[in-house]
Amino acid sequence: MPPSPSHRLLLRLASPWALALAVVTGGMTASAHGLEANRMQLVVHESLAEVVSTPPVESVPAADTNHDGLLTVAEVQPRRDEIIRALVAAVVITDADGRLGLVDRADVSVPTGDDEARGSDFLRLTVVLRWPSPPGALRVRCGFVTQHPVTLFATRADSLSHPGILTLLGDGEYAVLASRDAEATVLRAPVPTVARPTAPPSAAPPRRRSPLLVALAALSLASLLGMFARRARRTR
Repeated sequence: MPPSPSHRLLLRLASPWALALAVVTGGMTASAHGLEANRMQLVVHESLAEVVSTPPVESVPAADTNHDGLLTVAEVQPRRDEIIRALVAAVVITDADGRLGLVDRADVSVPTGDDEARGSDFLRLTVVLRWPSPPGALRVRCGFVTQHPVTLFATRADSLSHPGILTLLGDGEYAVLASRDAEATVLRAPVPTVARPTAPPSAAPPRRRSPLLVALAALSLASLLGMFARRARRTR
């Protein structure tokens, strides 16, 4: 099993966004048993966004060749490209200006857990979208809404506070898409700013004494000692 979205959101992204992610979103868990159908998780960083969703079997009925309501790796693999195209087309995300995000990468997997032969009643779709510039608000529609609504969780991420590691910003936003025509607008609030950490001031190196000053001090001390010695002899 590959790592779950909650521990690897935005992994394997094309440069310049190939950053290690160490965030816990409180969403999908590492075990396939923690996943549920009809979920969508959206994380935005700069001009890229990763969408991890769990479309049900009804979204790709042709892939269920034995009609048992479950999909196995053996059923999905021969139709992998076809399934990816269909599901990617079902996820429509535009920015506030109506610009569609360009697909940077897409992948699909079967969250089978410990029993791969049994199959799953949903898939896990990962889509990376790119805009020419960082998007503001995003409008989301989902074509694989069936008799059950799709729950959307959206948030932003940033790497300024910890270079090389993405961390989530804010509490995120939730929305529910109850039909294929429903549209949710998320992340309308201004992007939170994160200040870069400042390096602690380095301790000043110990001040080195000048050899000349040391020599002069030694001579002065020797002169004083000599003067005290002469006075002591006169008083005897």
